[in-house]
Amino acid sequence: MFKSSGVTLFELLICISIIATISMFYFSQNKTCNLYPAFIAHEIEQAIKHARTQSIINKKTLILQSLYKNDWSTGMKLCDDAGACERQWHWSQAHAIHIVWHGFQSKHVLIFRPEVNQNAVNGYFLIDIMSTRLKLIVNRMGKTRTC
Repeated sequence: MFKSSGVTLFELLICISIIATISMFYFSQNKTCNLYPAFIAHEIEQAIKHARTQSIINKKTLILQSLYKNDWSTGMKLCDDAGACERQWHWSQAHAIHIVWHGFQSKHVLIFRPEVNQNAVNGYFLIDIMSTRLKLIVNRMGKTRTC
């Protein structure tokens, strides 16, 4: 009697499909974790561009500040110097985010003035999300870059 040894094609296909399924879940979760800090950084960049543009167009001082007592993790709001808020940005999954502003001229807010040379926006945001850290640097003109 002849005895066959080895792996059949069917067994090989089952093993490959199991490995593919496991790797699909691993890589999809890993990619989502890496994209979310970049998404938050992009949202902050858009808020800064909006504040800078509105300040110049409306010829008034605008202040970009955190929603709740220097806690940037929940979102930010754009207010004028009289305290009237024009726009707000909220982050989803705020419990997993830690965002801190380190300003050189203003410790807790970003101040945009119509005269560009009087802006107080030098500093950087540190964005920590699920052990991923991103640094968003803001210069005096309100231009941003990520590192």
